[in-house]
Amino acid sequence: MKNYLFLRWATACLLAGACFSPAYPQLQPAFQFLDMSAVTSGFLYAQAPQPFDPPDGTAYDALEADRSRQLFFNFKKSSILSTSVIPDLNTLRTALHTQAESSGCIPLAIMEMKYHSFVSDPVGSGILTISGDHYIKTPGNSQNPFTEKKTLVLLAEADAYHDPIVRFRLDASCYYQNYGSMPSLIRIDFGDGSGWKTITPGQVIQVNYGATDVDRVLKLEVTRSGAVKKTGGILKHNSCNSNFPSPIAPPWPVNNPSRPWEISTMVGGQTVKGNAYTLLSSDGVFDKPFIFVEGVDFGFDHGEHINGTFGWCQFTSGLGDANYDYSMLQNMPQLLNQVRSHGYDIVMLDFYDGA
Repeated sequence: MKNYLFLRWATACLLAGACFSPAYPQLQPAFQFLDMSAVTSGFLYAQAPQPFDPPDGTAYDALEADRSRQLFFNFKKSSILSTSVIPDLNTLRTALHTQAESSGCIPLAIMEMKYHSFVSDPVGSGILTISGDHYIKTPGNSQNPFTEKKTLVLLAEADAYHDPIVRFRLDASCYYQNYGSMPSLIRIDFGDGSGWKTITPGQVIQVNYGATDVDRVLKLEVTRSGAVKKTGGILKHNSCNSNFPSPIAPPWPVNNPSRPWEISTMVGGQTVKGNAYTLLSSDGVFDKPFIFVEGVDFGFDHGEHINGTFGWCQFTSGLGDANYDYSMLQNMPQLLNQVRSHGYDIVMLDFYDGA
C-alpha cells in the first residue's frame, strides 16, 4: 500500500514539476519529496545529526560549552538553502580562537534563530507517510507538517576559566540571527554577583570572580520588538589541583610582566610563542635545564599558568583518577622530584597555540 501511495504521489509530483526543487540544495534525501515552501526560516531541524530540543528562549537554560557547540553544528546541518547564516563549527571556532588571541578575552557567540520542525507525530496523525527512506505527504491530507519555532543559544568559547579576573567580548560577526537585524538590547549576567551588564558588540567586559573553584552560570537576555528571550550557559572552573610547587619567576629578562613566562621567536616569518614555566633545583641556580615539551593541545584557553587545556597544574598534579584527562601522568611528581634531586632545573614549554 505504501509503495502504491508513493508511486501515486511521485507521478503527480513529476507531472507538476515540483520534485527535487533546486531552491533547497542542502535538503537531505529523506525530505526531498516534501514541499518546503512552508519552511520560510530556511532551517529544517529534523536534518540535525543529534536533534535534541534547542532552548526555546523562555528560561535560563544553562548549557555547557560542548552542548552549545553541538547546537551550532546542528543548525548548520539543518540549513536547506545554498547559503546559511550559521558557519560550520570549525570555521566558527577558528574565528573565536583568533578573537581570543587578539583581544585576550573569552569570546562569545550568540545564535538567535527561527527554525522549523515537524509537528508532533506527523506520521501517526496521517499527515505524512514513510515510504522506503523518504517522507511523503499523505495524498488527500492538506495539513502543514511543519511548525515554526525559535531558539536562543549562548556560547562562551572556553573549556574553563583559570584566573579570578576574566574578560569577555562579543564580536558583531558572531551574533547569528535570521531576523534581518540585531536585537535592540543584549544583556548578560556573568554570575559574578554584580548583576546584568548591557553588551555592546566589540566592547570588552571585565568580570572579577574573586575565586576560580566554582562553575559560573551566565544568563543572557535579548530584546526584540519589545519581547524578551532568555537563555544561559555554564563557564566551567579549572578542576585541576596540584600540591607541587608553583613555577618561579623566570631566570631571564622578562618582556611582559603580566605574563612573565611568555617567550617567543620567529619561524618562517611568523611569531611562535608559548610559556616556559621554570622551577629550579635545590641549589637555586639555573644551570642544568631539563626541558619538557607539551604535545598537541586543541584548547583555546589562556591563563597565568596554562595555554589550552594543559598547563603547569595538569603537568604536575599527579592525579590518578580514571576520569581525569591526564591520569597517565600520575607519577609525574615523583619523576620531577627525582630530576630536581639530581640538580636539574625543570622547564615546561607550553605552546600558546598547541595545535
